[in-house]
Amino acid sequence: MKTKATPTRYIPGKSSRPLTHPERRARDILRDIKKPKMDADSVIARRQFFQGMVREMVTDYCRTTGRDIFRYQASALVLTQEALEGFVLELLTMAEDICKRDGGDEVTKHDIHLAHRMILGSPVKKSG
Repeated sequence: MKTKATPTRYIPGKSSRPLTHPERRARDILRDIKKPKMDADSVIARRQFFQGMVREMVTDYCRTTGRDIFRYQASALVLTQEALEGFVLELLTMAEDICKRDGGDEVTKHDIHLAHRMILGSPVKKSG
């Protein structure tokens, strides 16, 4: 006679089942974000992904304006990527500070919008 196995108790951080592919990917992404950068020249997004995105945007721009396709150097793309990532990190850090100051738990689009306006130096409209 088979006896019923006792159910395993859930322990945070320990899972009794294997992770699915999306869960593993999310775990790896969070690990990469939390891991400190070892060298100052590393970038967050993969270079090929960023270059593909830039090429797609430039192609769309050229189609809508009727211009010839632009050519650009790889070093220019890397510098653009580093500058963009620096801006995004500054923006999100400032938005998080705004959220904490207001007593919120999650960064909202309004926090990001306010941080963006503060970075650009444009006046902030008073609500009320």
